[in-house]
Amino acid sequence: MPRGNDNLYRRENRIFAFRYKDRHGKWRERYTGATDRAEAKCAREAFLDQIKRNQVPTDLAKRSVRQAVAEWLGSMGPDDLSQNTIRSYRTCLNPIAAVLGDRKLGSIRNEDLRVYRHTRKDAGRANRTINHELLCFSYVLKEAKLWKSLSGDYKPLPEGHKVSARRSLTMGQLNALVCIAIGNPQWEVALNVMLIAANTTCRPCEISGLQLGRIRLDGPYPSITINRVTTKTDAGEREIPLNRIAQLSVRRLIDRGYKLGARSPEHYLLPADLSKHTKPSDPLYPRRHEGFDPNLRQRGWDTAWGKLRAKAGLPGVQFYQLRNTSITAGAEENVPLAVMKALAGHMDERMTDYYTSVRDNPKAKAVQAIENANPELLKIFGLDIVVNPVVN
Repeated sequence: MPRGNDNLYRRENRIFAFRYKDRHGKWRERYTGATDRAEAKCAREAFLDQIKRNQVPTDLAKRSVRQAVAEWLGSMGPDDLSQNTIRSYRTCLNPIAAVLGDRKLGSIRNEDLRVYRHTRKDAGRANRTINHELLCFSYVLKEAKLWKSLSGDYKPLPEGHKVSARRSLTMGQLNALVCIAIGNPQWEVALNVMLIAANTTCRPCEISGLQLGRIRLDGPYPSITINRVTTKTDAGEREIPLNRIAQLSVRRLIDRGYKLGARSPEHYLLPADLSKHTKPSDPLYPRRHEGFDPNLRQRGWDTAWGKLRAKAGLPGVQFYQLRNTSITAGAEENVPLAVMKALAGHMDERMTDYYTSVRDNPKAKAVQAIENANPELLKIFGLDIVVNPVVN
């Protein structure tokens, strides 16, 4: 039983323990790990301080790293994060589970993180990749109330600056890609999603997640509405007006989708090709002979995009640069920064709503400016007869 005022007592193994109330008011026993009373008292005080600061490790800390990662990923639902983000987290956490999987999550220390970094670097992984993996792991540690004690001594690896990934394409490069893709049915999707991205600021995940019910091609301002589930942030949920190039591309994809069975508002603009699911571990593998399913979306177009950019002599160009191309075009056409941020989903929801609803719809003017920035592209599609100027 406890002796004195420090509430410490020895167990049979001579290690000091003490009793405390958890966050639910239930009495629990905790070992200090020390046989010296002074050391045990320090351990007890540190733990009680954690309770005051609400930093007591949760039950997740008792799991192995592999179990904790699986449990944390399983707790993420569509209301928390988009499926693309969850998939990205899973990709980053798989090597964490492979290297540290059998360790108890609560036993992880900074030295373990350093060993993990060395292991991944020896495997040829870039600093940026390793930093992303440990960033995702920190989310699991935060959930277990373990990260605060580690974060003070943790420093990400230096990454340098990779300019090319954020550089926009020149209009000449964009037009070269378009001219090569036109007329090739294998590149039909890549061509049209490329034009949508380059004229609307859409992210790839926002295009692939677009449903027919979120497309409006009638009225004074044809537009698409991006769903929060398909985008990275709350600001990404927004309405985007369509200029003539984007309208043309969306119409072509609607026609294609109609032939593949996409006809209801909840159907996706880009129905999933079930024949692509060839791995037996894939849940859709048994349906690989069923053609297209408009209730599921196409996840990407990497193969066609890779062949197209190689054919154009631009193998290093990333699809995400098309989004940057539209943002750069708007800036060069003197579209106000606040309007471009609202269009691109870089602004908080309140301000995005404002720039969508104010008179004359400045976001519609912004996409018109993006269109006007590339008159050669208008000629390619026979849309150069009338070019509407941006009204200041």
